[in-house]
Amino acid sequence: MSHVVGTWLVRVEQIGQRVRETVTQTLLEFHVVRATAIGLESENTIDHLNERERKVRELVFALARCLLDDLHEAVSVMLFDSFDALDSTRIGSLIDNFSEYAM
Repeated sequence: MSHVVGTWLVRVEQIGQRVRETVTQTLLEFHVVRATAIGLESENTIDHLNERERKVRELVFALARCLLDDLHEAVSVMLFDSFDALDSTRIGSLIDNFSEYAM
């Protein structure tokens, strides 16, 4: 069994063709490093995460964005629908980390 030990974003530029013009598009590619119990590591993109792991990363990015936009100052209640992706230990850590932003 393996577990995620690191993640990061890489900016990638793609060049494509649109009707008679060349278009450059900038994308963000999400990379993941996994480690096994014996210490072997492998690097992949987010496509190789299972659904639960993707939901956890999505939740973390969404909460980080809320903090960047100071959303906690304007919205008094946040409703989360997919806590089933987190175990009780992680839910407790999440609440502890964000409790200072509660009104």
